[in-house]
Amino acid sequence: MSRRRSIHAGPALLLATGAAPVLPAYAVADVLATQRVDLVETVTLGDGSSEVTYRPAETVTPGSELRYTVAYQNTSQDLVDDVQVVMLVPGPVVPIAGTAVPDGTALTYSVDGGASYGALSELTLTEGAQTRSAELSDVTHMRWTLPAPLQGDESGEVSYHAILR
Repeated sequence: MSRRRSIHAGPALLLATGAAPVLPAYAVADVLATQRVDLVETVTLGDGSSEVTYRPAETVTPGSELRYTVAYQNTSQDLVDDVQVVMLVPGPVVPIAGTAVPDGTALTYSVDGGASYGALSELTLTEGAQTRSAELSDVTHMRWTLPAPLQGDESGEVSYHAILR
């Protein structure tokens, strides 16, 4: 019998105020998830090359690039199948195309507060009498469906980058 496990992680809304985020842990049955938000910085090295670094997003300003990550772990010794990780996209950020990881995971989007999900290219919004294709700036939730069951004590992460408006 297949049991669907959906982990819903809320955003660190305090980021918009510049305060240090307080990130709770979430648990669904045997799966524990914790969220973190990092500031993404590109550092120029002595040889002229560059390297992307991450540090806790304690103070951010508009235009900052952030990485939202949910780490999950099967806390039991039992197999947990059909796991989904759902992450709320805070209103003050816009996801960056192509940054959601891991790549092999089925990723779907919601533009209606998490009521329905689909490929971004399939989603539409109705504004007044007009219907238009959804864009990343319209996304309210992102959902990763793990491709395989979680073994006992197995863990992993999903993440995406976004720009603070």
